[in-house]
Amino acid sequence: MMLGFTLLGGHTLIQKGNFIVLERDEFRDWLKKQSITRVIDSLQVHHTWEPSYDNFKGSNHFQMLEGMRTSHLKRGFDDIAQQLTTFPDGKIGYSIKRPFNKAPAGIKGDNANGLCIENIGNFNSGGDTLSAEQKKTIIHLYACLAEKLKLSVNAKHITYHCWWTADGTYIGDYDIKRSAKTCPGDKWWGDGHSLAAAKKNFLPQIQAELNRLKGILSLRPLILLLCQ
Repeated sequence: MMLGFTLLGGHTLIQKGNFIVLERDEFRDWLKKQSITRVIDSLQVHHTWEPSYDNFKGSNHFQMLEGMRTSHLKRGFDDIAQQLTTFPDGKIGYSIKRPFNKAPAGIKGDNANGLCIENIGNFNSGGDTLSAEQKKTIIHLYACLAEKLKLSVNAKHITYHCWWTADGTYIGDYDIKRSAKTCPGDKWWGDGHSLAAAKKNFLPQIQAELNRLKGILSLRPLILLLCQ
């Protein structure tokens, strides 16, 4: 059974079975209404690897979410691992059975106070290239979560899976010998999964979006104008 709920601005949030699917521009207002009582200080960054872009048909969001849930249950998880999922078309899935107030099964050592976000795609070499719509959604989603949870945008609070070992030790960067996985992919964001790459592009883009949401304008254009 599919249910629709009309939000402010005329948007419709769609619920079907164990999941809710939202448009990018619905997410912030919806998130503001959520009561989060669990301490969350880490926003995890994952790629699904499988399913990938090849599995996305444009309208099968719920089927893909249910497929991942079934796979995770077969692996012994108590439900789907992640709270949130982003799709190639920019939509966002929320897991009703893995709500914000329930710890995820995303990164060993980081789940107690973590939030798991899976991004549909295989972003390793030879895999998928992030679509423009998915990139916009990912940046917006992490900025909204940072705003909601009052987290600073840095590598302490936004962490890649590959910055952790398989036994749950935080190493703070990708290490080919020690990292549990390559996740979120060695071609993540177009420049890789290293700490340096995250600091150069991914994290600053999230910070810029958070500034935009808060109405904080960058002083750089003003400074350049005054110097002319």
